[in-house]
Amino acid sequence: MKKLSLLMGVLSIFALHSCLSFADVWHIEVVTYDVRGSPSIAIDSNDYPHISYYWFMHQNLRYVSWTGTTWDIDPVDDEGNVGWFSSLALDSNENPHISYYENTNEDLKCARWDGANWQIEFINTECDVGLINSIALDSNDSPHISYYDNTNDDLKYARWDGANWQIEPVDTEGDVGKYNSIALDSNDYPHISYVDATNYDLKYAKWNGGSWQIDLVDTDGSVGKYNSIVLDSNDYPHISYVDATNYDLKYAKWSGGSWQIESVDTGENIINGYTSIALDSNNYPHISYYYEFYDEFYNLNYARWDGSIWQFSIIESDIYYSASNAPIAFDSSGHPHISYCDNGSEQLIHAWCDPNTPPSSFNLLSPEDGSIVTDTPTLDWEDSTDDDQDEVTYDLWYSEDSDFDPHDEVNDLSDSTYTFPGGILQIGHTYYWKVRAWDGYEETWSGPDEYWSFTVNLTDINLLSFSAQFEDDAVLIDWSVETTEDEQIAGFNLYRRTLATEGDPALGGVSPTESKDQFWKQVNPSLITGENPHSYTDSDVERGVTYEYKLEAVLADESAETLGTTQATAGIPPASFAILALYPNPASDVLTCLLALPEPGTVELQLYDLSGRLVLSKQFEASEPTELEAQLNISSLASGVYTLWASFGGAEVSPACGGVAVVVR
Repeated sequence: MKKLSLLMGVLSIFALHSCLSFADVWHIEVVTYDVRGSPSIAIDSNDYPHISYYWFMHQNLRYVSWTGTTWDIDPVDDEGNVGWFSSLALDSNENPHISYYENTNEDLKCARWDGANWQIEFINTECDVGLINSIALDSNDSPHISYYDNTNDDLKYARWDGANWQIEPVDTEGDVGKYNSIALDSNDYPHISYVDATNYDLKYAKWNGGSWQIDLVDTDGSVGKYNSIVLDSNDYPHISYVDATNYDLKYAKWSGGSWQIESVDTGENIINGYTSIALDSNNYPHISYYYEFYDEFYNLNYARWDGSIWQFSIIESDIYYSASNAPIAFDSSGHPHISYCDNGSEQLIHAWCDPNTPPSSFNLLSPEDGSIVTDTPTLDWEDSTDDDQDEVTYDLWYSEDSDFDPHDEVNDLSDSTYTFPGGILQIGHTYYWKVRAWDGYEETWSGPDEYWSFTVNLTDINLLSFSAQFEDDAVLIDWSVETTEDEQIAGFNLYRRTLATEGDPALGGVSPTESKDQFWKQVNPSLITGENPHSYTDSDVERGVTYEYKLEAVLADESAETLGTTQATAGIPPASFAILALYPNPASDVLTCLLALPEPGTVELQLYDLSGRLVLSKQFEASEPTELEAQLNISSLASGVYTLWASFGGAEVSPACGGVAVVVR
């Protein structure tokens, strides 16, 4: 066999799930160009595809096979305009047999490879015959062919008896057989599906060893166009076809006593192209078919029965003029292969499918459903794996609505944990959450329940107040807490760090991230115990220095929780205007600002958000030099970080008294 070796690049296109959760991965490969008509495909024992096709450039029949590394193309018949419609089968030696139509003389021909050359024979030359034909090989590798006699409008059948072609009419009642398909049973008897164009019915003929038995399969409207037949392990026929009245894809199977008929695809799309059917190892049907979505542009679709429902995917979109069959053949792994033509680009396409396994099921782990969490909880769930070795990523959904409408998402997580950053979740709110695992093609949602929930609280210990103020060359720290019955506090630790020194431009207004001393130092030498409310005097302080204090509750199980922070400036001269204390901080309802006023006058407090927008302003009057407790109602503010500025006597805001960070929870 003289062959032309052609190595084509593979274009991998993945068809994602369509209207149902079906995510088989379709790989699309351009085999060659200048191709039109209806190709045919067969798979050999090495799982290599073989395809017959019409080479439009020279109007002849060609054959291409995959060697494992290249496509080998071979001219089969170039005598006239031949091969627009071809049907291919491989014999037990994996040699191809091809039935096809000769357009020039309107004859039915057959070509077979004998191991060295193509042997070409005329099967029927009586008239215009073989425009639509289908081939199958029996257990002796002898071909059987069904075909349409366009002159007499009959369905005919030809078989090779080892010496000659035996030809006989199958059905001559009206215009029958224009669309036909053949399959052989375990006795090598032919079964043929075909259309009765006179009555617009789907018919079926089978040879019982002595005569043809003809059956009406479907007579509901204009049915039977573009049919394809296959036999299951019981020799029962399965047929795919088009309902041209409703433009639906239909499927019929013989149950042993009657025909079971169902509509497979009844969507809004116009299904009006060739279909092809094949059965997998479970005798489940797989069907390729076209639907027209505008003008002469089609999608090539795929439907398969999974044992309970039909699953759908799109193999390729925007195929121009789908006058092309898309036959299916399975390899030894049960993967479907399809050949078809895009008559717009004139490409011969080979598509094959890796059935995708979705990510494995997995459960949520923590926090447990209904838990109380802090405002920065870590969510944890089991790992999900993928049998196809696809990368699994996670999408976290969370919402205050159990229907997740609306909801927020955190996408493309590679780890099976996620920690919320501060300021995202609102204190006192309940959130519902679930996780989706995604392998690039299909999804699996978390279990064991549809979703879990958690309610946000900073801790099970509520800090009611926390303040620090200079007094008698020391800083007096006071705090008050309340706890749940389940929370047992053994005592408290107090930590301190330096924010600024006297004379710094930002005295009293430096944020913790700009602290001169980033390291927290424990103030108390031993655990602070006693009755609530609590206090502690820090005597180891320097005048003119601003300190930030952090309070930590130590629980009975020796775990610890940080409750909050506050600030104080030691030794501010009495003549200075300053913010002495700010408490509680964080605050939720009322924020108290302790001010040192050197003389009577008006104090104005202004609160800005991080964008610089003024969100709250209030004035206070002092009739004498004093330490003034000015209170701001912040209950209407959203959770977040704000900046407090203070001015005295109508003068510009003093740098020494402004820019204090306030946390609203």
